[in-house]
Amino acid sequence: MTFWRNFSSVMRCQVPPLGKTYFIMFLNKYDLDWKNCLAMCTDGTPLMIGSRVGFVTHIKTENPDVIIIHCLLHRENLASRRLQPDLHAVLSDAIQIVNFIKARALNSHIFHKMCEEMGSHYKDLLFHSDVRWLSRGKILARVLELKSEIEIFLYEKRHTLADCFKDAAWLAKLAYLSDIFTHLNELNLDMQGRNHTMVDIGEKIVSFKKKLALWREKLAKGKIAAFPELSAMLEDSSDIFLPDIRNIVEDHLRNLQEEMDRYIPENVDLKKHSWIRNAFTVNVTEVGEDIPGFQEELIDLQGNQVQKQRFENLQCSKI
Repeated sequence: MTFWRNFSSVMRCQVPPLGKTYFIMFLNKYDLDWKNCLAMCTDGTPLMIGSRVGFVTHIKTENPDVIIIHCLLHRENLASRRLQPDLHAVLSDAIQIVNFIKARALNSHIFHKMCEEMGSHYKDLLFHSDVRWLSRGKILARVLELKSEIEIFLYEKRHTLADCFKDAAWLAKLAYLSDIFTHLNELNLDMQGRNHTMVDIGEKIVSFKKKLALWREKLAKGKIAAFPELSAMLEDSSDIFLPDIRNIVEDHLRNLQEEMDRYIPENVDLKKHSWIRNAFTVNVTEVGEDIPGFQEELIDLQGNQVQKQRFENLQCSKI
């Protein structure tokens, strides 16, 4: 427990680029035995996985058997960034509009007062930055909720993007982006928090991929209940209909599924680690031999009736 407590407190710190000397000092200061480190999760940056000075490279010199995992949350973020040009243009316009209002204190104040006078449910937009990519769904949903107020404000400011809110095709694409980013946000949040194992997260991603395939099938039949903002937009508009935007939505869903498969392929390792859910009944030959002596330790565990009783009462993540 001391090892992991020290390790956790250290790794929460802001670590500068690690040279060999600094790394040795790091090990010595906290008296860490890297032989006890079975796996490491990284964001895939050069600082972490660089072949010469990356943190993982230094760990591998101390423990060649350590398992390196690219963070599934980070991979989901990367997979969701690819947009075809027409959708990317709409997203860029929306972000530019939001930041025009929010980045200037006077504009933000005037917009807030105008929403109050109009009796709007919301009186502020949510600020966007690449750091806050997770909140894109909420940001776009707020833009749609306040589209009338934003249009009036932009016309008063003589902004070049004011006419976007009279473009039914632009609004329909914005509505779809709001829906799909909301789904991605929900997936991401569902993968975070306590008591989630790598196996749990992997299963959620597999389920999301199946949903993408299902949504494409339903879209082909004219069913878009999975996209409530788009559905409401098309019902309220007499200038645009589902066939006008069907190909754009279908192409994006297909591209998103391809990107999810590319960044998060069906991972055999996840299935290999699923033994943790039934550690006392799994056949030891099914758990692999990545860690020397692990199968023998598992046999000892399966023979311990006290631990078996404790296992039945514990959550998987606490074992």
